[in-house]
Amino acid sequence: MISDLLLVLAGGLVGAPTRYAIGVAVKSRVHSVFPYGTLTANALACLLLGFFVEAATGGDLGPGRSCCSPPDSAARCPPGRPSPTKC
Repeated sequence: MISDLLLVLAGGLVGAPTRYAIGVAVKSRVHSVFPYGTLTANALACLLLGFFVEAATGGDLGPGRSCCSPPDSAARCPPGRPSPTKC
């Protein structure tokens, strides 16, 4: 429980200033009403999180699981159909 809290705090400690810096850098280069800084920060964060998940799991999310499937969808798939999207 405490280790989870420390991981969240560490993520915020690194992520919040990085997000702010990306937003300011993009806003100074792109003068628009649309929040391109937020879009850029979110896209980069998603890409980085994907790399971390790939590295941590080796691409194996478990039997019958994909990154877009809810946790219990594998149980609803009939045998021989490993992908929940094809059920």
